[in-house]
Amino acid sequence: MSAKDSITILWSKCVTAPGAHSVWNHLLYLKVFKVCRFFLFLLPAEFSHDLGLKALRFLYQRGLIGLLGPTLLVQPILLLGMKFPNPVGLAAGLDKNADYLDALGALGFGFVEVGTVTPKSQPGNLKPRMFRLRKEKAIINQMGFNNKGVDHLVERLQVRKYKGIVGVNIGKNLTTSVEDAAQDYLICLQKVYPVADYVVINLSSPNTPGLRTLQFGEHLEKLLAILKIEQKKLAMQYQYYVPLLLKISPDLSKEEIVSIAKSLRKYAFDGVIATNTTINRDGIDKSKHAKQLGGLSGAPLTDAATVVLEYLNTALAGIMPVIGVGGIMEGADAAAKFNAGAKLVQLYSGFVYAGPQLIRDAVEVWQQLVTQNGVQKSAAFYLFTTSGCHLCEQAHALLIPLLNNRWPLQLVEISDSEELMEKYGVRIPVLGVLTVAGLWREMAWPFGAEETREFIAKC
Repeated sequence: MSAKDSITILWSKCVTAPGAHSVWNHLLYLKVFKVCRFFLFLLPAEFSHDLGLKALRFLYQRGLIGLLGPTLLVQPILLLGMKFPNPVGLAAGLDKNADYLDALGALGFGFVEVGTVTPKSQPGNLKPRMFRLRKEKAIINQMGFNNKGVDHLVERLQVRKYKGIVGVNIGKNLTTSVEDAAQDYLICLQKVYPVADYVVINLSSPNTPGLRTLQFGEHLEKLLAILKIEQKKLAMQYQYYVPLLLKISPDLSKEEIVSIAKSLRKYAFDGVIATNTTINRDGIDKSKHAKQLGGLSGAPLTDAATVVLEYLNTALAGIMPVIGVGGIMEGADAAAKFNAGAKLVQLYSGFVYAGPQLIRDAVEVWQQLVTQNGVQKSAAFYLFTTSGCHLCEQAHALLIPLLNNRWPLQLVEISDSEELMEKYGVRIPVLGVLTVAGLWREMAWPFGAEETREFIAKC
């Protein structure tokens, strides 16, 4: 027997021993990832970012993506009217143009968010514009919404092989004034609506001058109103509903968070993502990059993002789901986000530093919380009714088989529409002496009284 044959037999016995397969896979993954990270971290941050994504796509196309991490862990959660395979997603910014979606989706994420994309392509800010702070486990970026434009992203999503949930993060072009920003968001929303599972309105990047002012007051209310009207039109046009979420900054006061929450409730937005990167430099004062402008992400953002998430969840009173992102570097950070009220979490900088293993760690934390605390899955559809409303009871009975038990349907009694507004922050049509509303994908039923009657009749 040759030496080669002996080694082959020995290896076969090792990997086929009880429990050995997962052990060998884990050891192989750690070795491959650490070697790749070592060499990538020798290169400038943005160059290594692009090179890493190209390498990832190369492995995916050759069926070798399993070398980089564990397979998908399934811990389904119902949210926004969709069934997420697990509650751990990839944040926007890593794949701005959906050029690497299939490869990233194969790593085990429960969902992937692409973008930020703008109506027209733009180069972004001048290079160098990305800085890696290895000691602090952080990244500073000054990218400035560099992307190939919304048309390119739509083309990529139309041919994607990834079957999971995809969110699209949209923004405004640098050359578009704050006063005209709504038009850019409308253009993007109209174009991505047919190919997105949810759409995120990004008003919180610190790298586009004036953008963050859209988070406040009349600017915010005007934009939310315009987008909700357009969302309703698109829902009627395509005959399905795509949720709208808002992504907010971590650099907000408690009062500002409460004000944003009130606006979101007023216009019945579907959800919030908390948070984007920060302009605060706490925790990196000794770094040579401490004075760099731009958004800081990673470990220094962990606590601040969680505090904002907690304030926001309290202000929203459970009306709409919050997705937690910012400084999730290990499983314990994901647990803190879930405990602060996040329904889902997203990774970015932690994924860069820890690799795909962090996905599994975060999912396992969620599994533990479900087991220990009995975390409840959110209902996908709520039917609000006054006590003794026979029409609503009939609608409830009819909707259950219609939805084929894929989404939970919850009947909630209220006294009148004022209570609905006070407790749930939604305005809905009053039908005679009763109030009927559905929270489809956790938002106010987007149709008027006659359309609601027609829907119930069809059921």
